[in-house]
Amino acid sequence: MFKPSAILIALVFIGSCNTSQVSSASITAVGLLFKPEFTSYMYGTHALEESRKNKHYALTSSTCNLDNYVNKTVRVRGKRIQGYSLSGGPQLIEVISVEIIKPQ
Repeated sequence: MFKPSAILIALVFIGSCNTSQVSSASITAVGLLFKPEFTSYMYGTHALEESRKNKHYALTSSTCNLDNYVNKTVRVRGKRIQGYSLSGGPQLIEVISVEIIKPQ
């Protein structure tokens, strides 16, 4: 038989397990997707260089295989992950979709 205090402790523990939060701010960026060998910020599996805006994003995805788009110009859509832009590094994006941009 469970005691009310044990249930309360379990609920507090479960509620505190979220380690990174995806913000509701969606983002779309276009640029060259690449896989850095080494970065000073050490988060994200891939990166996107948006040359027209002189911006750089760290990327991660649990739904898209970003390796399929390395060295390609793409449009990525995703959500900003709060708490990242560490040590002057780029914003971390959880990528939801990737589209290859055809050269004109």
